Amino acid sequence: MKNKWSVVLAFTLAGVIGGFFVGLNTVKNPPVPIPDTTLVIVAVTVQTAILTFLLALAGWALLKRTELSLWKGRGWKAAIIGGVLVGLVLVGADRLLFTAFLPELEELSSSFSIVGLLMGIFYGGVVEEVMLRMFLMSLIIFLIAKVKKRINLSDGAYWLAILITAVLFAVGHFPANIAIFGELTPVVATRALLLNGIGGIVYGYLFWRYGLVSSITAHMMTHVTMQLFMLVL
Repeated sequence: MKNKWSVVLAFTLAGVIGGFFVGLNTVKNPPVPIPDTTLVIVAVTVQTAILTFLLALAGWALLKRTELSLWKGRGWKAAIIGGVLVGLVLVGADRLLFTAFLPELEELSSSFSIVGLLMGIFYGGVVEEVMLRMFLMSLIIFLIAKVKKRINLSDGAYWLAILITAVLFAVGHFPANIAIFGELTPVVATRALLLNGIGGIVYGYLFWRYGLVSSITAHMMTHVTMQLFMLVL
């Protein structure tokens, strides 16, 4: 029980930090003027913290009812390599492919941001993994296990959960893409589905094979790689 609350509260603290930087990023370049930026930052921080707390709590209960876990004692190398490769794919795809259709990416893919880095580490790396892997993917596996009436599922069940979660992860980025590009064109939607889907599949696989710590590490490394790439080049 003590371990449970330590984990949930640690994730919630990451949610506080991640929410703060999301709020800070929101008020930096808002689509419309914001009269009270402090209130927006506080609201986003509190909302993110509460959501992270609730989903971490629910995710903990789901993990205990599946063969998924927080950490299996291995997978550091796979997590770091996987996260770096995803970061390189995302930056490379934008620079070599999507900038031809979306000129706005030229500025976005070449501007290092400490706020963006910390937002990626804490919100992307922890909060999104709690939401999408610890809670959602675990829930899908739990429901499949209930239908199958057994906890030891086939690889196909896990791949189904990984793909569903990856698609939802990508679709969940549609609002952010609309805010950046002004509308959800076929190119914008394809980019969101392809690039975020790749990350979702890698993180989901790592969660399945090595545990949540592995997917969190990989997701963090993706954002670190992308920001360092912008800093260097």
